[in-house]
Amino acid sequence: MDRTELENMMSGLVEKVKDDRRFMAHVLARYLMIEGFDQATLEGKLGLSADLYFRLAMCKRPEKDSPGFAQAVESISDYTMVDVIELSHIIRQVDSFESITGCLAGADETQFSGISLPALAAARDRINSEETENDDPEETESRPD
Repeated sequence: MDRTELENMMSGLVEKVKDDRRFMAHVLARYLMIEGFDQATLEGKLGLSADLYFRLAMCKRPEKDSPGFAQAVESISDYTMVDVIELSHIIRQVDSFESITGCLAGADETQFSGISLPALAAARDRINSEETENDDPEETESRPD
């Protein structure tokens, strides 16, 4: 098997798991969408070869609420030679994006590509505020405290 065949096989594996939230391939795909990067740009930003990018993509995603989150990120960082702070930032940014876009249910997430997280948070807060304003004031007044 030559180098090109191996890279194609690795890319195929990453493609298969990119929609599975349990893998870092999902995080990387989301991050690429959010930032509007291509894979080569992200590899350059992280200082990764294609082999190390594959290694990172195939890692299990650390659970954001897990008490072992920091240790898991550190382990992935050591295994893939990615800066632990940069890796943590990417995971947290994707988690925030998914949380915010989850509040904007029914929206096509690809339309948010390139929009900053603070802008999305402001949109979410505005929608939540409008929903609160549209509540029936008589219903609110009649409820016991």
